[in-house]
Order: sequence, then structure tokens, then C-alpha cells
Amino acid sequence: MEALAVIGLACNILQLVEYGDKAIRIAKELHDPGQATTQSNTEATFVAQKMRELSNRLIKDIPTSNLTEDEQALCQLAQKCSAHSNGLLSLLESLKLNKPAKKINVMKTVWKNIKRRNELSQLKLFLDDSRKQLNIQIVHMSRSDIAQKLELILNNSSISKRDLIGLKDSVQKLQEKSAMDLDSTKGLFRDIQGTLDARLRQNAILQSIRDPQMHKRFDDVADAHEKTFEWLLHGPEGYQGGEQQDNIGTAENDESILSGPSRAQAKFHKHREFVTWLQGANNSSSSRQGNVFHILGKPGAGKSTLMKFLCQNQATREHLKTWSGEKRIICARAFFWRLGDDEQKSLAGLKNCLLHQILTVAPELIPTALPSAWESNYGELASLVPSSTTLDTLLKGSRAFEKHKMILFIDGLDEFKGRPTDLINDILGWADSNPAGLKICVASREWPEFLIRFEKYPKLRIQECTLEDIEIFVRGRLGEHYVPVDQQQLDSLAGVIVGKAEGVFIWVRVVLAAIEQGVYNGDDFQDLQKKVDAFPAELNDLYQHLLDSIPDPDRQAAFTALTISTMCTRGYPALLQYKFLNDLSKDPDFAIKLSMQPLSEQELDTASERASRLINGRCKGFLEIRPMYQKRYRGEKGVQFMHSTAEEFLSQERIVETMRPCLNGIDILDQWCQSFLAFMKSIDSDEFYNADMEIARCRAYENTINEHLESLFIIFSDHSRRAPKKSVLYSKRRLSRLLDNVQQVVTTRLEKRLESDQTIIMPVEVRYSPVDEDFYVLEVPPSQILSVLAANHYIFEYFDNDRLGDLRTLPADSMHTKQILDAFFCCHTRHFNPSISFKMFELFFEAGMSPRIDVELLVEWAPEKTYHRFNLWGFTFLRLLFNGPCEYPLRYEPWNPGSAYRLIELFLRYGVTEELYIKFGPCYEEICSDRLIVQVQFMGSKHMPVYDSGRILCVDYQLDIIRYARQREGLLTLRDLLAHCFPYDFHHLYAILDRKSSTSPASNAIVDSYNTHSIEMLHIFPNENQYTFSESSAMAGWKQCLSHSEDCFRNFEARLGHSHE
Repeated sequence: MEALAVIGLACNILQLVEYGDKAIRIAKELHDPGQATTQSNTEATFVAQKMRELSNRLIKDIPTSNLTEDEQALCQLAQKCSAHSNGLLSLLESLKLNKPAKKINVMKTVWKNIKRRNELSQLKLFLDDSRKQLNIQIVHMSRSDIAQKLELILNNSSISKRDLIGLKDSVQKLQEKSAMDLDSTKGLFRDIQGTLDARLRQNAILQSIRDPQMHKRFDDVADAHEKTFEWLLHGPEGYQGGEQQDNIGTAENDESILSGPSRAQAKFHKHREFVTWLQGANNSSSSRQGNVFHILGKPGAGKSTLMKFLCQNQATREHLKTWSGEKRIICARAFFWRLGDDEQKSLAGLKNCLLHQILTVAPELIPTALPSAWESNYGELASLVPSSTTLDTLLKGSRAFEKHKMILFIDGLDEFKGRPTDLINDILGWADSNPAGLKICVASREWPEFLIRFEKYPKLRIQECTLEDIEIFVRGRLGEHYVPVDQQQLDSLAGVIVGKAEGVFIWVRVVLAAIEQGVYNGDDFQDLQKKVDAFPAELNDLYQHLLDSIPDPDRQAAFTALTISTMCTRGYPALLQYKFLNDLSKDPDFAIKLSMQPLSEQELDTASERASRLINGRCKGFLEIRPMYQKRYRGEKGVQFMHSTAEEFLSQERIVETMRPCLNGIDILDQWCQSFLAFMKSIDSDEFYNADMEIARCRAYENTINEHLESLFIIFSDHSRRAPKKSVLYSKRRLSRLLDNVQQVVTTRLEKRLESDQTIIMPVEVRYSPVDEDFYVLEVPPSQILSVLAANHYIFEYFDNDRLGDLRTLPADSMHTKQILDAFFCCHTRHFNPSISFKMFELFFEAGMSPRIDVELLVEWAPEKTYHRFNLWGFTFLRLLFNGPCEYPLRYEPWNPGSAYRLIELFLRYGVTEELYIKFGPCYEEICSDRLIVQVQFMGSKHMPVYDSGRILCVDYQLDIIRYARQREGLLTLRDLLAHCFPYDFHHLYAILDRKSSTSPASNAIVDSYNTHSIEMLHIFPNENQYTFSESSAMAGWKQCLSHSEDCFRNFEARLGHSHE
């Protein structure tokens, strides 16, 4: 039933109750002496007819079979109301005045009313009793059934936030228009409103903690080949060995299993062990509960593919039902990825990914997990950074397991960026806290840390149980490509491959790719057998063999493609771009000369086929071609490394040095950017990209052409850091020509896709410190997307250009200039590097922008447009004080010790005044702890905070800067801060504040002569001493001091000293 249909049913029921009330009033009027008039009888007849009609409609709406007890009772009551309505209509018909002109007839009618007075009273009692019963039943069903159905619809339908808000408004209007004033009816509306309000609140919180990249690694992992890994859930196919040797399946006897005479028997016992683990029985002899299962193996053995198979296979859930019983299963997964962004390889990212999935399945746990966010105004909820202990508290408590049981699949522990022991401690801490309600399946390489810490848990060493899987895979692939051998030769070839693979799937994939290429080249059985025999058994040796086997004439093209592929850290590029690399090797200006004419479908197919042959023929299996996500592209294919181990091999310094001589004279950055331009010119966005612009207008805006644009700038920025000034793109003419062409294509393509008033939604973020951020969006017209993206990625070369992005050609107060500043401000806070920021800020100030301006950013995911304000100078100074050495290096400029000094000096020269100051206080004491923190408030002109996003920044009270502030009654002026941060060099900055320096703002002469490069700024707020809260309600566990004064510190230290005695 649709959500609006549920509301419609509620309306029908309420309408029936209202007509019933009205019918009783009319019956009472008819019963009173002197009121039995023709007019009242006519009105009563109308109401009785309507009541009968609505009762019959309600009976018709109720199904005829499989009724619940409530539905049966409602049907009976509706039938009773219909019968009483019929009785009332019959009575009123008999009371009609047939011949009104004759007095005798009037007297007869009066007599009938008097005579049938008792009958009318009885009917009144019947109707009143039926009305009360029906009203009680309706309210009961409305509150218990309609609300449940609405909740079910909201859970299982892809209803948008806009629809939810509209539905809620409709219910509100219905409530206001309703003539009923019954407490029970009000309760119904409260229930429906509460359901909708809860869903909106849940959606806002879930969206605020969601990372769009959290499942990217899972999606990129190849699906298991047909019938491989099925044995783990269903048992080895055809195995009849029975249940002998029960002790074989224990973790302590792994070696005896796998060295035994029967691989099928070993697989059966591993199957039984894993299924038993899923179903809940403990098969471990240790004191632990056995609720952790460890999948381990060599690199490329198929660990991630197996984990994905287990996550997706319905048999996994069927086995888990034996364990879960009546409780609901929550299945959450997290796949670490060393080559991904920080969220994909950090502990915080793991916890956030699991938390989001758990709360999505069980949103009723949100108030428990995130109480402050639940109580806050969700309409103003911009972004939510869950505490590092939020998931810990949820998994270690009992509330989440009252109605649920959970299983977590965590893959790639060896790809975690951090100390493995920290990750292991958290996993085992979760497992030990709820052994009856939580299972955790982990996968990793055979590192000592994992082998030792997971030693007592059941495990599966994957390469020792996958020989048959590999054989199925080999035979399937060889059969697909019509290898020209007979059955005996096929068995021989497959046997050699399986034997040399030693359980490593990725080794098999590399070898099969080489065999398939040999088939295309016309190799016979002997040729193929020689190739297989020549392949080394070790994976790294195999990669080296493949690299060495690339013919000299193909090496430059192959190494170019491989090097470019290592640059693409965000997704994988389109296959068509690799076709244009071949064209650019012949003419470096091919892309610029190419007309903006989309290729026909046939031309696209031909170009893609040619690119496929070049990739497969030259790159020896290092790269593979696979379909893009269908939600983003229509039929296009992409190129990626066949496995992360291949990329790791090619990224080794010795391999890079091996390839370098073949790339002399090749401008990798220029070739990649030019191939991107040719690609954009050759595709038609209406045909190539998904046309659902509603998708494009959300945070996952990668669904549009903007993903490629951002990838272009990311590659340009990252490559320039690794290879400074080596590309011809750094020449103004070359860069200008490229960006001119890109701008022309982008404007044409996007304006064709968008309506005249539509904008591109571009997500950005603002960092308060290296570990804390808020999320916002910019609404950018298509014609300005390139300049905004350039600003958001520190591409100051775009603006330092007389032709294209010269800020001096734009009015300082124009919307375009504002959006460029907004984008750069976000980049400036995210990749905080004063060396680069100096150049961009100098361009802005030279163009007339004031350093005292406020930046206003649109909050992401807010139901209504909400903006947060950041003062440009005040927030920049805040980041200088809260930021240590650059945590997110970007571009080629190193972290220069004097860059902070130079940046402050630049702001002062262009008009910053002394209005900025810091106010320290109030203090907060952690409950049941010996920790005291002090709030740090940055204030600007007119005593206004430098930002209004609600973030609360605090630091430990023992810091030197706090002691310094305590000597000045908790207030530090700009001069105080400059003197503290630059104790030997603040006089020069004082002189600028006093305007005693005669140097013009645009001149760097005095800056250079003062040798600012050696002036280092003290890091007064170390990262480990910082605490950030989204708002005051988020400070659960902290108690604010009643009075912030010197006594506060003394009293705390006295209590601390007393507790330590």
C-alpha cells in the first residue's frame, strides 16, 4: 500500500466517525418533542444514507481473507453500523408526510412519532453504542496498524526526503482541517506525525555520517567465478565422506587437515567448521567464545573475493538464522583499501562505515548511539563526525542486541593505515564484549601480528583449500576463449597452471591473460605450454617476468599507459582515453586540434576495440578492462590494475627507475590531460552519461561529468608535487590552450544537459583542525565550474594567467569571484599549506578582495537553505594556530617554516586590523576523569565569533598558551598572540600593524630582505591536546564549571593532587 493510500484510509475512517457523530445528533433531534419536522427528517435521511455508504465502502476496503482479529472486528462493527443505518432509513421513510395539505395526515405523522418514540430511543442507543465501539476500534487499528504500515512503507520504499516532508505537511493540513476534537483522533495524528518526523530525523543523521566512498573497494572487488567458493557454504560437490574424525575441524589441527590424503575431506571439515561458526556453536577449545573467524592467505589468493562472496550469498544469512533465532540479523561490512582515501584505510573510517550500516538497518538505535544528534534540530544538522567511541559503546553495550544479532565482515586488515595491534585490539574488544550477539569475520595476509593475536580462533588458510576452485576457474576461462587443444591437452595445461598457482588466484589470472593473448596470436598447444612453464611461481617474480617480456618497440607506449594508470587514484579512467594516448604519441597537439564532434556509436565501438587491443597486447595483463558502473555510464568501459599487488609492484622505486629511460621525452602529465580533453570532445553527454539529474544534484555528484573534471585537477595537482615544473603544461601558453578547450567543452556539454537556471552541486568541506571537518555545497553555474574546481584544488596556475582566469578581470564583489573564493577557502582549510595559500591570497588581494571579508557556505543536507559564516582572516589565523606540519601534503611546495609568517604578513599588509582576539573559557571537566579542558573562542570585529557553525574548540588546560592567557585574565589580543608565536620576530609585524612600514602591499621586497623563510611559528595547540564538539549538546560526559576564573584551575589541581596522594 502506498504511503498516501494509508493516509487516505485514515481520512475515510475519520470521515465515517464524523458522519456517525452527526447521525446521532440528528436522531436525538428527531426524538425530542416538537422537533420531528420534515426538514430534520430530510437531513437525517441524508446523513443515514452517507453513513450507510461509508460503512459499505469500509467493508469493501477490508480484504475478504486472511483477516487479522482487528480487521474481523472492524468488519463486524461496520456491518452493524450499516444495518442500523438501514433501520434508521426505514423508520424515516415511514415518518414521511405523504399528503402535507391535509391536517389529518399531519396528525397521523405526529401520532406515529409519538407512538414510535421508544423505537427511536432504542435506535439511538444502538447507534450510540455502535459509534463508540467503532470509534475505539478505529483508533486502536489506526495507531497499531496504519502507523505500522506507514513505517513499513517508509522502510521498504525509495521515498525521497522531499516526499517525506510533503507527506508530513499533508498530514498536518489534514489535522488542522479535521472537525474532530477527540483525544484519540489527535493521538492518531500524533502517531503519524511522529513516524514521519522520526524518519526525517533518521535520514538527516544517516546522511550526515555517510561517506560516498565507503563501499567503493567492495564494489571494485571482482565477483567470484561461477561455482567457486560454493563449497564453503554448501560443502564440497559430490563429497560422501561423512562425519569421520570430528577433531579434524579444530583450529589447533589446521596442519593435519591440509596435509591429509584427501583435499575433499579437508574442505568438508572447513565447510563444517565455518557453517558451525555461522550457526552459533563454539568449535574452539579455547576459553574464548569463538565468535571471530579468521580468513588468511597470500597476496592475490582471493581473500577479498571470498569475503564479498560471503557478504552477498543468501546461504550465509540462512545459516545465521539458526544462530539469531527470533532476533533480526544485522550484516555490516568494511573493506580496507591501502590505495583509497583516508576513510578507506583508517580506524575512524572503519568505525564510521560499520556504524552507518548498523544504524541504517536498525534506525531505532540512533537515539542510543548518537543521543545528542537525535535531540538536536535535524533541520540544521550540517555534518556529524561520530566520536571514536560511538561504535565501541554501541557494540559493547546491551541495547543494540536486545532485538538484533550482528555479524561484521572486515577485509584487508593488512591494508589498514596504522598500527595493526590498535585495529586488532578494537576487533577483539568488540568480540569479547558481546560473545553471544556478535560475530566478526576478518581477512588478512599472513602477517605475524594477525597470526599471533587470532591464533586461538577458527581460521581458513585460503590457498590451501582452493585448488578445485582454481581448476574450475581455469577450465571455465580456457573454454570461453576456445583454446585450440583437445581434452587431454586441456587437462594437462590446466593441471600445470593449477599446480604452479599454489592457491593464488591472481597468479592464475595473470597467466590466463597471457594464454588468451597467445590464442589471439595463433599459438598452438606447444607454444602455450612453453609459456606456462616459463612463468615463475612467485607473484613478484611473475610480475617481473611480464614486465621484462614487453617487446622493446612496445615499451614506451606500455610504460606510458602503466605510469598514467598509477596516477589515477580516484576511480579508474575511461578506456577511450587510452586510445587517444596512441594518437598523442604521434601528434602532441592532437587533442587541441580535434573538433568538438561526438563520435557515432559505431566510431565509439571501433575506438574502444582498438584501445582494448592496445591495452591487452602491450601491457601483458597488468591492466584489465571492465564495465563502468551502469548508474554513471552507458556502455562505457574503464581501465584498472588487475590487482592491487600489480600496482604495488609497479610503484616500487626500482621498477620506476627501470621504466624511466623508456619515458625520456614523454610528458606524462601533458599526455594524460590532453587525452582527457580528446575524450571529452569525442563523447556526447546525453548519450554517454546517465541522464538522471536528480542523482547529480546530491552529494554523489560524481555521476556527472564533474568527476572527470575533478580527476583532471587532482592528477595535475598531485603530479606537479611529485615532478615539479617538468611538464610543458607549466608554460602559460600550453596550460591556457588546454583549459580554454576544456572550458569550451564543459560549458557546451553541461548547458545542454541542464536547464537555464540549474546549477552544479559541488560538495566541499571546511576543516577546523587536521581531524575535524564540516560539509557544505557550492551551487555553481556550468560556465564557472572549471574556475571553481581549479580554486578548490590549489591550481593557482589557472588564475596566474593573462588570458583565462585572471582575477583582475572580475569585479571583486561579483558572484563569480565569491564562488572562486569560497572554493579556495575550503581547499585552504582542507589541504592547509601556507606556502601555496600565500600565492592564491596574493592574487585575490591584488584583484581588490578584502582580507576581512566573510565567506558564507551552504550547509549540506539541511532541509532548508542554511548558511554558515567564516571570517577569512580570523579563520585562517585559527587554522594557523590549530594546524601542525601539513598532514595532507598537496602540490610540490614543501612545508616551509617561514610560510606561516609570510601569510600573516600578507594579510596585515592588505588591511587586517587588531580586532582579532582569543577568549579562553569556560572550562569543562570530564566526568569520572582527571581531565580539564578550556574552550577557545576566536573573536573578530564587533566582538563576533570568526565562524558561526556551532563548533566548540577546546584544549587541555596545561598548555603553555593557557598559562600565558591566565596572566591576562583569559584574553589574548592579536599582538599577544604574535608575540607568543614569534618571540624573536614579532616587532616587524607590529610595525605593519602600526603602519610604520612604507612598503606597498604588493611588494615583496621587505619580506625577502627580512629573510622570513627561517622564521618558524610555534605550534601552540598540538593535535593531541585538541577537542572538538559539534555543539554544546554533544558534550555528553563533560561538566561545565559554574564560574570560569583562576579559582577553577586551582580547585581542579587541588582535587587532582588530593586524589593522587
